[in-house]
Amino acid sequence: DTTAPTITVLGDNPAAVELNDVYVDAGATAVDTLDGALTGDIITDESAVDTSTEGTYTVTYDVMDSSGNAAATATRDVVVADTINPSIDTTTLVIDPATRVDQNDTVNFTVDVTDANGIANVTLTINGTTIEMDNGGSGDTYSASFDTTGLALGTYTYTITATDSYGNEETITGTIIITIVSPITV
Repeated sequence: DTTAPTITVLGDNPAAVELNDVYVDAGATAVDTLDGALTGDIITDESAVDTSTEGTYTVTYDVMDSSGNAAATATRDVVVADTINPSIDTTTLVIDPATRVDQNDTVNFTVDVTDANGIANVTLTINGTTIEMDNGGSGDTYSASFDTTGLALGTYTYTITATDSYGNEETITGTIIITIVSPITV
């Protein structure tokens, strides 16, 4: 017998796995013209797959029949990537003063932002002006202050954008109303 067995890779090739998830290989089958099914004899090497680092990794499959004929090595590429956007928790969004802001005042924004692989930055944009929101060096709560001096009366859209360390983005928008707050008369 001089005919080598054949290996068929099962599942997706390339296979995708989320950064920091567990990689579970879909396996392969092997058949030989004389020995029949050799799937149980396949040697699978997935040791190169590192799900803690983005990249493309190769899994190899090898098998030999009882006559010593080795199959051509079969391979699967495994692509490890962070594809999940950060999360902006709108239930924690605080705008102070609320949505009606005095024309010459400062409005403060606070919101919780999370991502399993780290936040690169969070920004607040109003009327074409973008400012970095700060978390004080740690934690999930980001805040920024915006000076409304010079803005005309009216409704303005704000956008909060969170970007994780792999470039994935999540955005929320809302409105604030710039008005003249009437003084309280006694």
